[in-house]
Amino acid sequence: MIIISIILLIISGLSKAIQDISDSSYSSSKLSYLNASFWNKSISWKNKWKNNDESQGEKFLGSSSIFVFITDAWHLFDVIRDITLIISLLLTPFIWFFIIAYIIRQLSFSFFYKILIKK
Repeated sequence: MIIISIILLIISGLSKAIQDISDSSYSSSKLSYLNASFWNKSISWKNKWKNNDESQGEKFLGSSSIFVFITDAWHLFDVIRDITLIISLLLTPFIWFFIIAYIIRQLSFSFFYKILIKK
């Protein structure tokens, strides 16, 4: 179970790195080769609205709330980050694991952020 928890924590760190890059460093990252309308938070947030216009309402029922995670990368990786973190912590009942889990997640975040930020 500990190995699964560690893998989930690494995925959580990767997800956090993708979120931060999508939010603040998209154009100078390896993500910039991907579709900006999904990966660049500064424009992808509009995906939840009809015709990308907030005044026209939701693109589909729940697109700005419960199903927002399918509208852009930032929200998708937010859900992945939270789910993997929670499951990893639930799989390991040892209290010391919470400290180790935090360290693993932060190290994996830093690792993936550095890899993804440079073109």
